[in-house]
Amino acid sequence: MKHFVLIASLLIVGCSQEQDTKLVCECFKEREVIDQEIGAELTLGDALGPNSSPTPCSNTNRQTLVFNQSKEKLLVNGDYLVAPDISEMFNDETIRGENTEPRWFGIQKTVKLDRVLLVMEIQSYIPELSRVSFGELSGSAYTIEYSQCKVVDGV
Repeated sequence: MKHFVLIASLLIVGCSQEQDTKLVCECFKEREVIDQEIGAELTLGDALGPNSSPTPCSNTNRQTLVFNQSKEKLLVNGDYLVAPDISEMFNDETIRGENTEPRWFGIQKTVKLDRVLLVMEIQSYIPELSRVSFGELSGSAYTIEYSQCKVVDGV
């Protein structure tokens, strides 16, 4: 009986480890809106509205997305993303995350993966653009990049 309990507990623990899921994604569409006005603040509505324009994908490189719901892990191109509430991060339809500490020029990123269609949406907000010729700040930009993903073997 002792052996049965030991073997059963090893099987339950050993088999319950969820593996990381890795996807490779390629951009297929992008929308962008830029406001050159100093102090301008753009929103998602601006990026989806009539003043935004569909543009060719500026990011032609493949991107990687790795997630593991049991470990509360979400990485996009090696960058960890988080959500204020884990129930908001993983649900049946989507996986969401955002960078908490913008790394480059204060860029704020939010990532959403449609778990059914495997379409990743990356929203990037740059609160302060800089003018190369003057080195001063002006305006802001909001970009939405849509990428089709596919699951790959191995992590």
